[in-house]
Amino acid sequence: MIRPTPLAGVALFAVLFGALPLFLQSDSDRPDLVATAPSRYQLNAVAPQALSASTEGAVIEPADGDGGPGLHLTFARKNYGDAYRREVAWPSLVGPFRDEADFVCGYDMYLGAKLFDTTGAGAGLQGAMRDSLAATFPSTPTIEGITVSLPALEQVELRVTPRSGYVELGLHVVLVDTTQLDVALSAWLIQENGAPALRRIPSAPVVARLEGPTKDRIIRQAREYGGGGGALLAGAGGCLFGPLGCLLGALFGGVMGGDAGEKKAVEGIQTTITAKIDEELERLTIGLEGFTRPFELVPSRPGDKTCVWLERHPIVTESGIRLPLCVQMKVAPPRVDAAIPGPISLGAERLTHDDTGSSDPIVALSLNADAIHQVVHYLWQSGQFREMGGSDAVVEALAKNLHIAAFDVTGLDPELPPTLARQQSANDALTFDFANLAIGTLDQRTVLAHGTTHFAVAQQNDTIALQSVMDDVHVNCVQSIEAGVRLTPCLSDLVPMVRRLARDGSEPKTLLRSSSSDLLARLPSLGLGGMRIRLSELQIRTHAKPAELELRVTAETQFKRQATRSVSATPGPSLRDCFGVDARSLASCRLAVAKRRQTTSPSKISARERAWD
Repeated sequence: MIRPTPLAGVALFAVLFGALPLFLQSDSDRPDLVATAPSRYQLNAVAPQALSASTEGAVIEPADGDGGPGLHLTFARKNYGDAYRREVAWPSLVGPFRDEADFVCGYDMYLGAKLFDTTGAGAGLQGAMRDSLAATFPSTPTIEGITVSLPALEQVELRVTPRSGYVELGLHVVLVDTTQLDVALSAWLIQENGAPALRRIPSAPVVARLEGPTKDRIIRQAREYGGGGGALLAGAGGCLFGPLGCLLGALFGGVMGGDAGEKKAVEGIQTTITAKIDEELERLTIGLEGFTRPFELVPSRPGDKTCVWLERHPIVTESGIRLPLCVQMKVAPPRVDAAIPGPISLGAERLTHDDTGSSDPIVALSLNADAIHQVVHYLWQSGQFREMGGSDAVVEALAKNLHIAAFDVTGLDPELPPTLARQQSANDALTFDFANLAIGTLDQRTVLAHGTTHFAVAQQNDTIALQSVMDDVHVNCVQSIEAGVRLTPCLSDLVPMVRRLARDGSEPKTLLRSSSSDLLARLPSLGLGGMRIRLSELQIRTHAKPAELELRVTAETQFKRQATRSVSATPGPSLRDCFGVDARSLASCRLAVAKRRQTTSPSKISARERAWD
């Protein structure tokens, strides 16, 4: 079974770096150009003066740009006539940076109205409610001398209907003795302490009805005991009945009170029920009470914490519910590079959408530019990109494509996080810059690639294709020295020619083709309380202006017991072994991992097995 990996990371990593082998088919190295820099990259400023070249005739040229947030390249170049050039590139990563503790408010989630249809896709909601109420029935609580006999549940029907600005809730309960309980009310869906909460609309009446043998029996017992028992049940005793118990207590107790007159008690039932409903709604959030609870985005990294915060009141329409979200992603040690504090902030505005969306049972998540940067930063800093790029499949494919290159292939290891390019394309493809992408070692030097790529998603029926057009690519080697790093050209003789070919109207190259079901299988199972959310029919869309990534799935709630068993595995050689290694030893570590990989049999991949009854 494939280990769950964040789907956005798989897609982005494949698109950004999968096309590189097409541009690096050269093995010559001429150490005639030598440049030095104080470090492998410059943080927070473009500093061309910090890059120097000792080769006669070499010039230092900063790349075009305004020095704004993102990746920038400074070049040391030496020309030989009009047609031949040697160059090295030195990157700068410019902020401002967000702290990982900051919430990024660039996410927008939409839930189609039919997802709450308990006769269809929302059946899991009804199952969860029935399971919750089943703890109350049957039972025989004794309160002040009155033994209240509650038979077992026969049937539970829950209705959740989004309306314009509010939600209608309905509950129909049938006990085995044919007693029926019906409650209907209207509530606002609001933001409270960062989570969704339901609050009854004061001006909307509560409709409640209790009929059947259980009601008759309780009234008879209360009359025999005296009127005080009825008031007791209405005021407090019902809360002993478990979930929604206060509501049931109000219904049972409100029709009692023999010494005060049955008519007066019946007239007061509405007030009593309303008060109890308000109390219950403070605890009843349709399973969302754990909304702000931290969770693990990647199961293999339990120290990392992701938190979700509802920024403001949800937008409720008859078509569905829209949730404006903020997300916090903290990366625990080990980290790829602790010097980079968090994702780059572009100050992107929250995406705007029509209030009326599809009513189909869908879950759609949209990310603006800052949210995209946050996800990319997490996947990079936590080592997910490094792990994917160092997998056996990637290393073998890369080595096959670069078989004529005179260096040891170690995988695809981004030393810096990819960033959205400052200039996006006119179509719906997203443009990313990448720099210091380590692809191998040459002697004691690390082979690094830098460039720009456009990626988009082409989808036909259930088939999803991730496509890329490489816009620019640069390659050089870097080696640690006492004063910093030495940069030399390597594998770059053919790059200018290939670069020109890439720019001249080349067709998108398909890097990954898969069915939506196969891609969804890479995701961990989603659950809410005792419910499982089954996802299907994945759709991925990209938009360039403004930058947006949208994932949409058809969803169905199911309520089943889950048993989880982890199968242990012994990890094989991995680039994750190079966490915490200083820059001087990083190349040696990468090479050692590559050699161990050749002599180590593939390890069993950890799997999570689930049994649903």
